[in-house]
Amino acid sequence: MNCGVMVKQCHNKALGVVAAMFEAKRSGQGQTVDAAMIDGAASLMTAAYGLWGSGAAANPRGYNILDSGAHFYEVYETSDGKYISLAPIEEKFYAQLLQRLGVSADQLPHSRGVAAA
Repeated sequence: MNCGVMVKQCHNKALGVVAAMFEAKRSGQGQTVDAAMIDGAASLMTAAYGLWGSGAAANPRGYNILDSGAHFYEVYETSDGKYISLAPIEEKFYAQLLQRLGVSADQLPHSRGVAAA
């Protein structure tokens, strides 16, 4: 079972596992936990629909915060020809990235915003 970092998606799976463990301890019989991927897939779209609904993701591809419109949510080629994905969305992680890169936020064209469409 791969829950990743999406707590809402994991909630049903975790609750099913806990219920199965409780029943196994109570009755001594195993249980089947139905944890289909589709159960969590719809909840994963909540953030995207929220961004679209609020107008925060109304721009064409490449201009929204989660699709390369923000310099801090992007895939970059490294000096050895490989790639690294950076996504410090939370302010504390963004600040740490800038500090480790030795870059000041005022050196960036749109520090925490996204590119204008």
